[in-house]
Amino acid sequence: MSGTRLADGDICGPIQGLGGMGMTVFNLGSINADYVYQVPHLPAPGETLATTKMSRGLGGKGANMSVASARAAAHVCHIGCLGPDGAWAAERL
Repeated sequence: MSGTRLADGDICGPIQGLGGMGMTVFNLGSINADYVYQVPHLPAPGETLATTKMSRGLGGKGANMSVASARAAAHVCHIGCLGPDGAWAAERL
């Protein structure tokens, strides 16, 4: 496959997308962590609850768009910044 080689060695280039057209999406956007907390019930005004479960997922408008584009059969090159604790997010992109 021919394409542009990025600094990390990945190759971004056209692939056969919908309708036989080569399509690559370059997306410059945010990559965030979405934290979801489960509580036993909706708190009343002023009530403090302890969580029963917490999960972390990939989020951010840019990352969400890249994932949606990839699910629609586009070849996606996401351009964004991650901190030193962001290896888990890179794996999910």
